[in-house]
Amino acid sequence: MRRMFAMVIEHRHSCTEIARQLNRDRIPFHGNEWERQDVFNVVTHPKYAGYNVWARTSAKLRSKVSYLGRERWLLTPGAFPAIVDQATFDRVQVILPRNADRQWTDGELLRKLKRLLAVKGRLSESIILKARGMPTIGTLHRHFGSYKEMYALIDYHPPAEDTFRTAQTERSLVLRRELICRIKTLFPKNVTVFHFPNRTRSVLRFDNDFNVSVVLCRTRPRDTGGLDWIAETAAIERGFITLLCTVSPNRDRVLRFYVFAAMDFRTRRFLDGDPWLRTGIRLKSLSELYATVTTFHNRKCKLILPMKSDIESA
Repeated sequence: MRRMFAMVIEHRHSCTEIARQLNRDRIPFHGNEWERQDVFNVVTHPKYAGYNVWARTSAKLRSKVSYLGRERWLLTPGAFPAIVDQATFDRVQVILPRNADRQWTDGELLRKLKRLLAVKGRLSESIILKARGMPTIGTLHRHFGSYKEMYALIDYHPPAEDTFRTAQTERSLVLRRELICRIKTLFPKNVTVFHFPNRTRSVLRFDNDFNVSVVLCRTRPRDTGGLDWIAETAAIERGFITLLCTVSPNRDRVLRFYVFAAMDFRTRRFLDGDPWLRTGIRLKSLSELYATVTTFHNRKCKLILPMKSDIESA
């Protein structure tokens, strides 16, 4: 933990850069790889400076969670042994937002890509993700659109295997956009779409009441032949009701839709017909989505209500 705070102060690393370095060093996070949000949660939480914290968020029953400003938090100093001293923690809070909110220019990004190309001799999504000091893939897409458009700006013509990989990624993005648009068209009065800060991934909001995550599962060849499905979730969305979609190998269409109450994993590899799929509900058609997610949401509310009444009676 101390190392993360030091990386912010001494090297001005962003949360994305810290997560990448920890993963390169094979330091696990609860058995999984670190994500940007995991690092952010550590370096901004007062408990690592010894505080017990209440009232960081507020939410009325069946309403959206709102994040309260630091001035409204309830803090008890000295509640835990501090990982870092107060001065270090405060300094990180000053430095980190400036890094996180930094606005990259097109010129800066293109110069970084050219330098990386000169060092590596080629570019790909995996090379960009592993490189130090590079922005996220989402940032690059927001600035330049597709990989093809981005590479053309630095006069880079990737080999066939990289072209294939980036084409697959582009098809996944197109398919996801088409799916989100289709859901909005099916339920225009019930569904809105939003993005969490500094993220490009769309999340569905139903009846302005609860969120639904959308996960598209790609395929991966098995060593023994055949294909596995790969489901990858975003940390911030794992408690949401989830629409899980198995996608064709060339990523041009959704094969099946499933709805789950939540996802409790980062990555899951499974076979078609896996018993785990039966813990969710398979939709015969996408038109069943609204009724199904509403049923899941109502079940969650029924579980919360007894707990609330017990607290009030106590």
